[in-house]
Order: sequence, then structure tokens, then C-alpha cells
Amino acid sequence: MKKAEFEPIPGDLVVHNYKPDTVWITSSDDPMSSHDIPWGPDEVGTVLQVTPWSVPGDPDRDTFIQILIPAGVGWLFGSDVVPVKSPGEE
Repeated sequence: MKKAEFEPIPGDLVVHNYKPDTVWITSSDDPMSSHDIPWGPDEVGTVLQVTPWSVPGDPDRDTFIQILIPAGVGWLFGSDVVPVKSPGEE
């Protein structure tokens, strides 16, 4: 059975999928704007807001999330994050 895909909700603690790299996220709710906020590989973020996202004619759906990280508040796609696991969770 395929594992359910993670869907972030406000209050979730998350990390980005791109370890060991630092990713740059946008400070704007426009995904095409400048990516100007660094998010380090060992930093945890808190999801603040979740917005459905789709492009007309594109069957892939995603969410665009607002996230609080140590460098500030920014936006990125929900598919770019994974939940923080509690000790003992697999």
C-alpha cells in the first residue's frame, strides 16, 4: 500500500526536503517572485497558512504554504516540506 502523502496544516512543524542544502524561499505569496529568505538544512519551520495551488490545465495540484523559519516568514510549496518526526516515529 502506498504511504499517504503529507499535507501540511497550520501549526505543523516541518523541515525542507533538500538536505543538506540551504534553500531560498520567497517572502511574497507570489511563487515567481525573488527567493530571498534562506532556510538552513537543520532549521525547523512552523506552517502558518495553507493555500490550494494549481495551474489551469495542469493535473498536478499542490499547496502554497506560509511558513515561519528562523530567518523570517516566507512561502514555498507544500510538496517541498516533510513533517518533523517525534522520537520513536518511523
